[in-house]
Amino acid sequence: MASPLSDLDELVLKCRDDKAKSYIREAVACYKSGAFRSAIVSTWIAVAFDIIDKYKELSLAGDKQAEAFVNALESARATNDIVASLKFERELLCNARDVFQLISHVECVDLERLQQDRNRCAHPSMTINSEIFNPPAELARVHIRSAVEYLLQHPPAQGKY
Repeated sequence: MASPLSDLDELVLKCRDDKAKSYIREAVACYKSGAFRSAIVSTWIAVAFDIIDKYKELSLAGDKQAEAFVNALESARATNDIVASLKFERELLCNARDVFQLISHVECVDLERLQQDRNRCAHPSMTINSEIFNPPAELARVHIRSAVEYLLQHPPAQGKY
């Protein structure tokens, strides 16, 4: 009987964008070596870059809202505006869901969990009593799968999701 689990190497191949594919490949390598925190952080980075790149593609296709988002991000980068950059990242999934409809409400819930777990992995101040967050392998795996299945394998589409 074939395994009911998704093959991680096949998930990498499903990614349409080279940058996202590179980060997911890194996430899978981290997963396979037992570095589950790093796998979750790399998966979030792949999601963030993929959404931003989709905004850029939509902008080039004439989407004015996407152009405004890209310009706002570029302005924050150019002026080293950390507050604006953090706000942009914090609202990334909600905008992908509500403004651009790149993801559904259900998919957004799973990707928000990825974002929360990324914060727990990357920011020691997010834990109680300086406990180290040790995500289980299953959590890292489901985040990798969700990122690819919900977002990274799909092109940007103008209009309704």
